[in-house]
Amino acid sequence: MNLSLWLDNLAAYSLQVMVLVSLAGVLPLIFRLRVPGVLLAYWQTTLALCLALPAIESWKPVLAGSSAMVWVQAGRSGTPVPAGAPGFPIHESVALIIAAGCAARLAWLGIGLYRLRRLRRKAQLLVKPPRVVEEAESQIGVWPEIYLSPAIDSPVTFGLARPAVLLPIRFQFMEAGFQRAIACHELLHVRRRDWGFTLLEEAVRAVFWFHPGLWWLVKRIQLTREQVVDRQVVRLTQARKPYLEALLEIARGRRQPEPVPAAWFLREPHLGVRVASILKEVSVSKTRVLLSLTAIIGSLALAGQTIVRAFPLQAPKEKAATEEVYRAGKGVTPPVVISKVEPKYTQEARDAKVQGKVVIDFEVWPDGKVHNPRIKESLDPGLDQKALEALQQWEFKPGMLKGKPVKVRAIVEVNFRLD
Repeated sequence: MNLSLWLDNLAAYSLQVMVLVSLAGVLPLIFRLRVPGVLLAYWQTTLALCLALPAIESWKPVLAGSSAMVWVQAGRSGTPVPAGAPGFPIHESVALIIAAGCAARLAWLGIGLYRLRRLRRKAQLLVKPPRVVEEAESQIGVWPEIYLSPAIDSPVTFGLARPAVLLPIRFQFMEAGFQRAIACHELLHVRRRDWGFTLLEEAVRAVFWFHPGLWWLVKRIQLTREQVVDRQVVRLTQARKPYLEALLEIARGRRQPEPVPAAWFLREPHLGVRVASILKEVSVSKTRVLLSLTAIIGSLALAGQTIVRAFPLQAPKEKAATEEVYRAGKGVTPPVVISKVEPKYTQEARDAKVQGKVVIDFEVWPDGKVHNPRIKESLDPGLDQKALEALQQWEFKPGMLKGKPVKVRAIVEVNFRLD
C-alpha cells in the first residue's frame, strides 16, 4: 500500500470513528442509560469496536498498476503527473507529522512510567498500615505494597505483578472513616486490575493523538470507571457521607498532578460528576437496562454499516497470478489515442525560447486512462509539468489481446516548438 492510499485510508477511518463515537455519546442520553457498570462496559465495547473497524469491514479494492511497453507517436502533447514529479511532498510531510506526534506521545508515556517508578522508590513503605487499612485489605482480598509519599497529594495506584498504592503524607493524620474510604477505593482498583486497562487506554491516546473522538472516549471510560469504583466503595463500607467527605478533603489539598499513567483517587474535572453520581444513585430494573442496551446496540450496528459504506477503506487489488506484461505485437494491439489535450508553453520557457521534446513513459489500462506516467527525457521543469498535466487528460482505446483489453505500457514524445 503506497503512502497516498495509506493516508486516504487513515482519513476515512478517522471519519468512521468520529461519527461512531459521536453517535455512541448521544445514544445513552436518548435512552437514559445511567448505570455506571453498564456504561463502562458500553464505552469499552465502543472503543474496541472503533479499533477493530479496519479488521471487520470489507475493504474496497482499487486497481494496481502493471507494465508493458509500446510507442505512441504524438506531436505537441502533455503528460500525466508521476509520483516523482516535482512539487511539495504533502503526503510525506503529513505522514512525518503523524509519526512524530505518535513517537512523542509514546515517549511521554514512557517518561510517565519512569516517574511512577521514581515516586515508589522515594516513598516510605508502610510495613504496618493503619488498622482500618488492614481490615479493608482482608475484606477486599488484596494486599498490595502501601507507601507514604511526600511528592503527591492524592492517592494513586499502579502495577500489576507488583501493585503499589501511594498515599499522601497527610493520609496518616486523617480520620479513620476517611482512611477506610480511601483505602477501599485504591484496593478495589488493585483487585479489578484497572492499571492494565489504563495503560492500554493511554497507548491508544498516544497512537491516535490527533483524533479528538478517541481522546473523548478514553476520558469517558476513565471517568465511568471511577464512578463504578465509587459505588462499590459505598456498598462495601455502607458509609456514603464519609466517602464524599474524603473526596472533598482530597480535593481541597489537590495540586496539579504529575502526568503519570495511573489511577488517581481524584482528577479535578471529575469531582462534580462523581459527587453527583454518588448522591443521585438510583436503582434501575434489569428489564429497562436490557431494552435500552438492545436499542443502543441495534442503532450502533445500523449506523456502523452506513458509516463503512460512506467512508470505505481501500486496499490495492492484487494482480492475478496469470496476469502478464505485454508489449505491442505478437497478438497484442497497441493503444490508440481517442482524444488528447495539447500542452501549453510556460511564460518562462517562452521568454527563454526553450524548444525540444519531453519523453514520457506511461501505462494505458483497460479503462482507457493514463496511469503511472514517468518522465524519461526532461526538457524544462515547467514544460515537463505541462506535458504531464495534458497527457493525464488523454483517452485511449486500450490495447487488446484475444479480444480482451489489457494493460500496455507506452512512450510518447511531446514536442514543444515556438511559432
